Order: sequence, then C-alpha cells, then structure tokens
Amino acid sequence: MTKPCITRSRSTISSRVVIADDQETGFDQGQAADKAVIIAAGRGSRLRGDGMLNCPKPLVQVGGLALLERTILTLGKAGVSEFLVVIGYRGEEIRRRITEKKLPVTIEWIENPEWEKQNGLSVLAADGRVQGPFLLTMSDHLFSVETVRRLAHTPIAEGEVILVVDRGVRAVPDPEDATKVRVRGHHVVAIGKDLGDYNAIDTGLFLCTPALFAALRRSQIQGDCSLSDGIRNLAERERVRILDIEGDFWLDVDTKETLALADQLLFQQLTKPEDGALAKRLNRPISLWVTRLLARTPVTPNQITLGLLVLGMVAAVLFAQGNRVLMILGALLFQAQSTLDGCDGEVARLKFQESRLGGILDVVADGLVTAAGFFGIGLGVSHQSSESLYALLGAIAGGGTLACTGLLFLLTHRSGDFCGSFRSFSPFKGTLATDDRVPTRFLRGLTRALDSLSRRDYTYLVLLLALVGYLSYFLWMASVGIVVYFLGLSVLYGASFVYD
Repeated sequence: MTKPCITRSRSTISSRVVIADDQETGFDQGQAADKAVIIAAGRGSRLRGDGMLNCPKPLVQVGGLALLERTILTLGKAGVSEFLVVIGYRGEEIRRRITEKKLPVTIEWIENPEWEKQNGLSVLAADGRVQGPFLLTMSDHLFSVETVRRLAHTPIAEGEVILVVDRGVRAVPDPEDATKVRVRGHHVVAIGKDLGDYNAIDTGLFLCTPALFAALRRSQIQGDCSLSDGIRNLAERERVRILDIEGDFWLDVDTKETLALADQLLFQQLTKPEDGALAKRLNRPISLWVTRLLARTPVTPNQITLGLLVLGMVAAVLFAQGNRVLMILGALLFQAQSTLDGCDGEVARLKFQESRLGGILDVVADGLVTAAGFFGIGLGVSHQSSESLYALLGAIAGGGTLACTGLLFLLTHRSGDFCGSFRSFSPFKGTLATDDRVPTRFLRGLTRALDSLSRRDYTYLVLLLALVGYLSYFLWMASVGIVVYFLGLSVLYGASFVYD
C-alpha cells in the first residue's frame, strides 16, 4: 500500500544500440516493450494429475490471485499495458472470470482451436497482431516485477529473441520437467527438455520480435511446432540472446509441490529489511499468518488500515481510564495493533492493490494511532498519580508525533514519490549516496539514527511497563525522543532544499 498504482513505463533507449559481441543494429526501440502475449490455452495436465484442479489452470489461486491475473498484474506493474491472451481449454470460463476483475490494462482474447497440440500453435495465434517487440510468457510462470522491467527495457535487434534464463540450474525445483538451455557467450546454442549438456534453464519469459512467428512457421513445415522448436530454429541462426535472471525470483507452477512453493515464496517476499529485531521475529510472522487469511477474502488494504485505526483508538481510550487493568488491556491492544499493522501493506503488495491514497492513509493512520496512544498514556498515568505533569508529557509526545507525521509527508512529497515510510525514500535524489564530504556523512548518519528511532519495537516496552506499573518512565522517554526525532527530521527537510 506504499507505492503508486500500475503505470506505463517508457525508456529512452537510443535507436543505435550495441547488441552482443559488438554487433550493431539500426533497429529503433525508442520505448520499452509495452505489449505482451500470454499463453493460457493448455489443460494443465500435471496439476490435474495431482488432483489439484477443479478449475482451469490459469484460474488456480496463488497468494489470493488467479495465476493468469497475477501474471497480467506483474507485467502491468512493469509497464505493459496491452495484452494478447491466447486461450483454449475452458477458454470462455477464463475470459469471463478475468474480465470480471476489471484489471487496469487492455486485454485482447484469442482463441486457439488447436490448443491440444504443441504450444507453438498458441503463439502463432497472435501472428499479425503485434508488429514491434513484445513480451511472451505463460500464465503459470511467476516472475518479479524487476525481472520483467529489465527485460522490457533491453534493446533488441530486428529478427532477434531474448530469453530469460537461470544459470542456477541446481536450484530449480523441478529439473526433470524444466526446459534446458546450452548457452555460449550471450547466445543460446541449444534448447530442449531432453538436452543432456546444458548450463542454464529456460524460465519461460521472452522478449520477441515478429521473427519468432516466421521461425515457428518454418518449424511447422518440418512437422514440429513447439515454442522450443521455434527458439531452436532462431538459435541456429545465432538470433537468440539471453538475459540472466541473476538469482531473482521465478517459478514454473506445474505441480502440487510447486504450487505450494509459489505461495511460500510470495509471502517470503513480503518481509521488509527495515523491520526491527522484535518486529522481524515476532510481529512479521503473525502478520503474515493473518495476511494469508485476509488474502482469500475481498477485504481491501484500506479497509484493513481503517480497522487497525479503530483498534488503536480503542487502546488509547483504555489507556486514558487510569485503571491499571484497563491500561494493561490497552497495552495489549496497542501491541496487537502494532503487530497487525503490516497486514494492509502485505495484502496490497501481494494482490497489487498499492496506491498513493493507501500510502497516505497508512502513514496518517499510524500517526494518529501513535499520537492517540501517547495522549492516552499521559492521561491515564496522570489520573493514577494525580500529577498533571504526565498529561503534559503525553501531550508533548502525542503532539510531536502529529508534527513528525506532517513533516514526514512534506519530506516524501519533496522526493517526488510518496512511499509512506521515512525509511523508503531519499529526499536527496542520490546525492547522499555519492558525496563523501563531512556534511553528507553527517546526514547519512542522521538518517540511520532516525531510522532506528522510528521502528515499532517500542510497543513491547509499553506492554512491559504497563504490566509492572511504570508507564510514567515511558512518557519521559517518548516525550524526549519525539522532540529529538522532530529536530532530526527538520534538519533533513532543510538539507533537502540545499541538496536539491
């Protein structure tokens, strides 16, 4: 819920590019490939053999989305805006279910009446409908957005195909069924499932030119028309280059085991490196478990955010009562809110429901919950001790939190990309990373220090101090800490103008 919605990406690649081995081409690729052909015509016999299918394979759910839907949204987020989806087995059902999703892309559906034959015929069904470079993949292959974006922006010559390969052959989950590739230099020299001598695996993601259709026609005349046959035909002419996936995520979902693995890997990618020590070991496993349940429902990330906002406000009201039992209950709810706070972003990233509005709502809700919690603790401790000083400390901590939230918004707004997290942006647009003078070293250190102060592990301290009856100590720490944090943010905000 912290990044902009799907947008169309364009590159500024020169029309005169160097291909492999210093060979030049005059092919003009002035923008990234923004069209894709997706093959979704087969029966999915291996998964059906595992007894896993009661629907067409492209509609099998993984991480709360149908395989085909996930493929379209992944490519869409990488910049693809127009799709040709080739269907066959139970094609009308696939078309209806995906159309009902109202995905933010243009989809043209192509029927392949010969879907039971080799998959090259499904590719040929798109012949004549694309003129320039286009991406090609299968509905049951998963990739990261970064891999697709790299491929879409790779210069390609007329008559070429670029195949994404994985050189980590030992890490492939199902090597028996994988399509093997022998690579020499930058080019594919052999490809096939029964290839004995190989040094890479075909991931099923291609950047193609219409030359692929001609190669498939030549293979068809010879009696073979699989996609690998067409690639082999071009490889004999040294027209198939590779792009190494370099250890990035990909998976061919073809069996019960790989379906389970896909779900596991997708959820593993939802963790964040900036999580605090306790959040990483306690909060994140719990939030991911809850996210697994929420992903199967129509609940939206913004609805989750609003629900957590209510939970946080209830905790603040309990804090303010001044009754020790109620304050402990408030601390438990405050901790529960903090633990589940990642669910909205996890669901958003998992189901491609990220939005600018969601990012803003997330930051505002977090600020309100934290501020209300501080206000409530201050009032509660003040009632318990009959000391108005603690109400003042709570007001300083709560008011400072709201001020920091506003300043955080201004900082991220200046960066040009509202990410919803101070740790996820740089208002200096690369300057801090390249300049090694004393002022910039100081600002880098300040950024790291503020990063540490902004982590949510403090909620465990709130719970501990509530249990032992010493929340007054927390008020002193919170009021001083928030002032320091605000001053640090103010320094960064001022520096962002200098370094702009």
